Amino acid sequence: MLQVHLVVSNNGKMIAIECDGDPFHSLPEDVAYDVERQEFLERVGWKVYRILYSAYKRNPSSEIEKMVNFIEKYTKKDKVIPIAKVFNETPREEIQKKTTSYTHKSFIDKLQDDLEQQDEEMVLESIEEVETFEEDKILRYFNLNSVGTYTLETHKSNTSIYSLPLYERDKNGYLLLGYTNGNLNKVSISNLLTKKINKQYQNGFNIQASLTFLKIAKKDDIVGLHFEEGGIKKFKAHLIENVTSHKYLFAQGNKVIYKDYTNLKYELFPIEQLDKIKRLVYHSFTATGKALNNSNYENEWKTIIPKKNLELPFNNRQIKSLIQKAIVEKKKVKVLYKNKEGQESERILSNLNIITKNGYSGYDFEVLKADCSLRGTERHFKIDRIREIELLD
Repeated sequence: MLQVHLVVSNNGKMIAIECDGDPFHSLPEDVAYDVERQEFLERVGWKVYRILYSAYKRNPSSEIEKMVNFIEKYTKKDKVIPIAKVFNETPREEIQKKTTSYTHKSFIDKLQDDLEQQDEEMVLESIEEVETFEEDKILRYFNLNSVGTYTLETHKSNTSIYSLPLYERDKNGYLLLGYTNGNLNKVSISNLLTKKINKQYQNGFNIQASLTFLKIAKKDDIVGLHFEEGGIKKFKAHLIENVTSHKYLFAQGNKVIYKDYTNLKYELFPIEQLDKIKRLVYHSFTATGKALNNSNYENEWKTIIPKKNLELPFNNRQIKSLIQKAIVEKKKVKVLYKNKEGQESERILSNLNIITKNGYSGYDFEVLKADCSLRGTERHFKIDRIREIELLD
């Protein structure tokens, strides 16, 4: 028998209210039970709203307001329009127009009508072209530096670790910042556009975590999470609208994954893909997702197979940036490298070059080709196994 903290029933729709936090659920078996219960409730059409104890303790009124808004949003009464009302509200003039008798037109009249129709279509096409052009207009570049500073500029930066164009069409969207610790922050683009051009700002990301994902998202996009749990590759997704929007870039954001995991990568999906992956889209961030070897989700896996260009972790981006700098300047580097057995060794590399290799899974990947002082010969190195790097003169 399932137990729920609080149930709200309104307009024939059901919402379960759950309290999370140490005073309520702290044991692993409690968390597992929570996840199983929520998945069951969502399958039978319920909505589940979770209140974090620490958040409620800090600001009870704010949390209650969020809960009330959630209840109002998901228990609205479905609008039913009687067919008789449609006929009654149709203007008599329109009905008369639709029932007008056939009017004979000469060839010249028809030709004139066709020309007028073409003119209207040309005007509409030109309007659409202007709108498309305006949507493609770049308003700013969001340039984020490795030390956490950022600027809003009119040009792309080649020295920043991220340089994202903010288009006219992005004004109502969000900047998503994903971290390896499972936190996801959402900041509105309109908020960023209020910043002064070329002024350097601090706290561009949370320095207490490792930034691994930075993308522009529409408010109705879907964010997918690829990760491994106990050596098993898994996937789950959440609607962007369920991620809390924050004013500050350095905010931690929502914790979107809880269990022990490795190799977390984020990916964006347009809302048009929802029908194809809706069984993998969860409302609760505590959901554990599904294993990629689960044959019951074959159709979904065809849609969400991990892309080869998923974001590199922040430290890998920084390392790759230094490698590229060493290649351009023809410098040697000193690296701390971890091999596949987990053993770390210090090496000096020269004659650096980044090349692409074919993987067994069918996806290409990049490696560093260089002369290795430890082995005395040319070797290939996986960039994600380089722990530290230093440019040498």
